[in-house]
Amino acid sequence: MTYKTVAFCVVDSDYIDPAIIALTSFFKFNSIKVVCYVEDGTNYQRLQQATAGHPIEFRNVEFPQFGIHETLGDKYLELFVSRKSLPAFAMRIKALQELSEEADIIVNFDLDVLFFNTIQFLLEKCRPNRVYGVSERKNRDRWMSNLQLNDIITNQIYINTGLVVYGAETIAPDLLEQYESFLHEFSKHIYCPEQDFVNHHFGDVIQEIPAHFNLMFTDERYTQLAPVMVHFLGADKPWTDHSYNDFYTKYYFKRYLLECKRNKQYISNIFYQKVTEKVDNL
Repeated sequence: MTYKTVAFCVVDSDYIDPAIIALTSFFKFNSIKVVCYVEDGTNYQRLQQATAGHPIEFRNVEFPQFGIHETLGDKYLELFVSRKSLPAFAMRIKALQELSEEADIIVNFDLDVLFFNTIQFLLEKCRPNRVYGVSERKNRDRWMSNLQLNDIITNQIYINTGLVVYGAETIAPDLLEQYESFLHEFSKHIYCPEQDFVNHHFGDVIQEIPAHFNLMFTDERYTQLAPVMVHFLGADKPWTDHSYNDFYTKYYFKRYLLECKRNKQYISNIFYQKVTEKVDNL
């Protein structure tokens, strides 16, 4: 059976440059339609120009704002995500709810990523009654222990939401409301609201996929795998000062710079300079 498939991403006003790199690298290897949810008021003309000619649809939207967003983000949460990210996380949940009425298989990916190959081989195995992602259970256990938090998610598989494939049959029509309820109930026990919700809510239907579909430097196997997608997880991104500074991260940062050079006419000079300087200083 052939399933209707769509991908999506969420872009806020601060992430135009990473979005250009993530999406242009995605389209080098994939011809799947991408729905790009852009925060209302964002000037995304450069992103439109960079992806012109590819199967992409832009939806200008107002990100959901919950009252709990004013209080969520204590010292634990702020170690991993900024308070400003919370409406974008909620928008991902809302987008899932919306797209479940338009497609059978829904792919979501972060924008701090770089694609190296196609995801078609993964999609051929995906079904509408499952959710698929790369597990980082060891990372989760370590972080929760370091932060001295009680783990509310005890599933054997804890997936990272840098790249997730959702079957439409798993998505409830009131998913956004369930997400808000989750935030209220477990706000003191989460470190990444949207990712923790996905693992908590979809735990029974999650299926683990090979690590190379969402390769993270926190994975002990990352030096041994040929990635489909590299996820610059945490503080070490190609445009930040922090770096793990080993052979493999240097290689992936250099590849990121090559994609920046390919899109130099679209990305900002400041962003290009940050990536260039980081690679030069490795």
